[in-house]
Amino acid sequence: MDCQNTFIKQFNPRPNLKLERRIQVSDFQNLSSEMISAEISHLIAYVLICFVVLVLGLGYSHGFGITIMLVNVFINLYLSFLQQQNIRQKDRFLKK
Repeated sequence: MDCQNTFIKQFNPRPNLKLERRIQVSDFQNLSSEMISAEISHLIAYVLICFVVLVLGLGYSHGFGITIMLVNVFINLYLSFLQQQNIRQKDRFLKK
């Protein structure tokens, strides 16, 4: 998915991880560190939003808390798991 023409590009500090030439092992190592950084960022955001949901859900409305939690799971936890899957694929490719 290309997010260059949407508001989502504002959330990504490193928008271009595409490789323009033939892939080298050093490129994979750099890409791996970027992927791990993104995974950790999503996990931190997930935990912080869970805390906010607990505070707001108990203080205001349970329905609001559940709604925000479902969005949080999709936006942060799913993307973290997706990063893990991509890292495993990259590792399998490097073992070949």
